Amino acid sequence: MDNRIDQLLEVVKYGLNQKAYHEPIIDDRVFYVMAVENGLCGIVYSALDQKVVSKQLHQKLEHSFYGYVSRDAKQIKAIEEIDQILNENKIDHIFLKGSKLKKLYPESYMRAMGDIDLLIKDHDLEKTHQVLKEHQIKNISRSRQHDIFEFPNKIIFEVHPILYKAFNDKYSNLFENPWEYSIKVHQHLYKFTHEFEMAYLTYHLAKHMDSSGIGIRSILDLGIYLNAYEKDIDEALLDQYLEQSNMKLFYKSMIELNRRYFDFNYNYSLHQQQVLDENTFREMTLYLIQSGIHGTGKDFNAFTSRIASTELRQQSKIKFIFRLFFPNYESMLGMYPFIHKAKILIVFAWGMRLVKLLFKKTKTSFQKLFKLSVNKTDVEERKKLFQKIGL
Repeated sequence: MDNRIDQLLEVVKYGLNQKAYHEPIIDDRVFYVMAVENGLCGIVYSALDQKVVSKQLHQKLEHSFYGYVSRDAKQIKAIEEIDQILNENKIDHIFLKGSKLKKLYPESYMRAMGDIDLLIKDHDLEKTHQVLKEHQIKNISRSRQHDIFEFPNKIIFEVHPILYKAFNDKYSNLFENPWEYSIKVHQHLYKFTHEFEMAYLTYHLAKHMDSSGIGIRSILDLGIYLNAYEKDIDEALLDQYLEQSNMKLFYKSMIELNRRYFDFNYNYSLHQQQVLDENTFREMTLYLIQSGIHGTGKDFNAFTSRIASTELRQQSKIKFIFRLFFPNYESMLGMYPFIHKAKILIVFAWGMRLVKLLFKKTKTSFQKLFKLSVNKTDVEERKKLFQKIGL
């Protein structure tokens, strides 16, 4: 494996253990890009010894670090405010992913979040809109999957009325009724059981690998949660959930990566199995590094993964491309609510969307169009990788 990747993972280990890393960095530029794209700046900055790190790298990481700290403080305050508002209005809610994971890292700023995610019950969605509006929290986007809100200080959060996104039928058995796996924390705040939380975090990784990509920090989330709660998890029940959602091999693959990257020690036999050969391990590591969080790495083409996943499900590539430009009714309803008056109005909504893509988002639209031209060999290699790790 590339020694520059090895070094990044080593520095992350030092950061998680709150120890200082005293070795010089092999390649400043590559180290910085990998840390930024994989959401690791908050961890590595804390570990690096300023005496042996170049001034330029230190300044760049310091700038990113203080951005992490500032955003972290604002997001923690926002989480508390959202919780208070929803409790006062008797709206059941569950904070998802990063909001919970932040508390498990040595320092909350180490786990950066793009936005805050929470789950509510479908029938409470309009009430939630109303009470948030009363608190000057602005709704900036709607969709079937989630509605997006913005605080006056620009902190973003997503309200999900459903947890399961119908991108692959094999996952539907477990995630269509998430409230069945919830426990009350206080008032109207709930949390998932540990077994369901682990299954959900794994499903979330699978979903992003299917649609875009995941980075090193995405993998680390799973390891951090398991490191904190393995002793409280019912291994047989977790195994049952993984079987039910067809994710057992994928889960084992993700846990093995955590053991090998970060030296986590787990006790359950489910968490000690080796399922990746050396070639697959190296290939998966390179995929993660290049992908970055949500597939946003500058040298990563997320459409390779999307087309690979589409072909593995034996679905039409032409239909996939068509849906990129002409989303289905449910997706369009969130973006253009007026179409609920008559389904035929979706034709006008499609036209409005195309105009927006062509004239308001010209640069990003053409970038996406360019990336649609993927290499067939790359798609075949990605399909093989996905099959080997259990997707």
